[in-house]
Amino acid sequence: MWGELLSRVVNDDLGREDLSDAEAMRVELLYTSALHGWETGFLNSIESGTDHAFELPDGVLFGGRFSRETWSGVRSEFNNRFADLVEDRYDLPPKSAP
Repeated sequence: MWGELLSRVVNDDLGREDLSDAEAMRVELLYTSALHGWETGFLNSIESGTDHAFELPDGVLFGGRFSRETWSGVRSEFNNRFADLVEDRYDLPPKSAP
């Protein structure tokens, strides 16, 4: 169920309005969970002094329509340096810390 839903969002570049409220909530949970995983890696790279080499993955989920429509609502959940990195990598608004 989740895999099929995520596949539809990624492959068809769906936005929130293309999904039911329950589907949008599921995808947002997957989206923010994945980003929090990458954030943990980024924060660990800062601790070890290797943040200059940290790279976010390619991926339609992070740079697609759902992400563009969701990012500003979840940005405050993340470390500001990580959020700036996400915005730069995937060309997402707002491009500044709140």
